[in-house]
Amino acid sequence: MRYAMKKRLIFIFCLMMSFSAFSKSMDFYWDFGSMNFGGNFSESAVVPVCDISVLDLRLESESGFACAFSPFNFSCILNKNTDDNNHSLSFFNFSVYYDFFKFSKGIEIEPFVSLHTCTLENFWNYTAETGFLVQIYYRDAFPEAQEYAHFRSEILRSRIGLKVQNGSPSFYLDVGFNILGFIACFAGR
Repeated sequence: MRYAMKKRLIFIFCLMMSFSAFSKSMDFYWDFGSMNFGGNFSESAVVPVCDISVLDLRLESESGFACAFSPFNFSCILNKNTDDNNHSLSFFNFSVYYDFFKFSKGIEIEPFVSLHTCTLENFWNYTAETGFLVQIYYRDAFPEAQEYAHFRSEILRSRIGLKVQNGSPSFYLDVGFNILGFIACFAGR
């Protein structure tokens, strides 16, 4: 099992290096995290889920490729009638995006692949996701931070796709927001 994890980490490292090699420039963006609410849809049931990520770090290239890392992701199943583990805290959360629907900097529509692993409960537990991500940004929230510190303030995001959690596949749909950007949008900032 350790050999398989090393292969995955080497693959991710090589993938990240290829982004920087083939792009003209890479921009670094960050935010404090996001919260998503949605559901997993399998043959047997619809399970409501809440995901919270803390400190999202993102590299974007001019060609449309982007990779993101979050050191903490908390996932909680909101339906307590299941026998499964109702929560998970993962420490390695890596995503790769490609923005080929470039409308503007205010809206992004992009396919993505993400991996969440190294959970607190069991080091080898994992969740892999693939699908489409739609993000809407609020440009007037913290304009100085966006310009000089590369702060991102998405106010709405939605994901739809396939999720494989410890070998069990399901479709999922969720809607979320950046907590600080969402507050700034309604605080008149």
